[in-house]
Amino acid sequence: MNGLLTHGFERFASTIGTYPPPPLTDRVLFESPILVPVAVLILAVIIGFGLGRAAKGKAGWAVMGVGLVLALGLAASARLVETDREAIESGTRAFVEAIVNGDEASMDDLLASRLTLAITGSRADVEAREYILGNLDWVQEQIQRHSAGVQEAAVIANGAGRSKFVFRLLQSRSLGSGFSTWVLEWQETPGEGWQIHTVDLVAINGNPPPFSAFPRYR
Repeated sequence: MNGLLTHGFERFASTIGTYPPPPLTDRVLFESPILVPVAVLILAVIIGFGLGRAAKGKAGWAVMGVGLVLALGLAASARLVETDREAIESGTRAFVEAIVNGDEASMDDLLASRLTLAITGSRADVEAREYILGNLDWVQEQIQRHSAGVQEAAVIANGAGRSKFVFRLLQSRSLGSGFSTWVLEWQETPGEGWQIHTVDLVAINGNPPPFSAFPRYR
């Protein structure tokens, strides 16, 4: 992620607030492949050396052995298990990649059959799926370079979640680049996995977008 995109994230981070963090169990067991296992191992080593200095060498080695096993188990669970939040985040990255690459097939798989296109939460008067898929080539042509990415993702409740990303387009040679902030509303559909049910434009250059941002689909 380049510096300009990171700056864009920082600039628009306050647009819609921050999402709640994932549950502590998810963070500890499934979303920390390095930090938590290393912390557990360090703690076990500290305790083990402490027991060794107290003339309890066997107990110290046992604690370090248990710590090593526990750290490896936590690292493995974080690598092998994908939480709902991680699924939404990876889906958002796939959505961005589909836009950047003009990949209509991948985009079609990510979009729910009943899709809503919105502007700051208000539904736009367009046929959302047809509008997005029909304008994918045009959007791809406007991209200055691959400079979009996920800013936040969180599962809210009951098989629904949100993700947010900042997108940068080359508006014109005279106007230069423009940042926009988007929110994707996700729902978990039986047999389909996580799919996007709402695509919401919440900010253009840090300001609420006009309702004329999406012309009526024809």
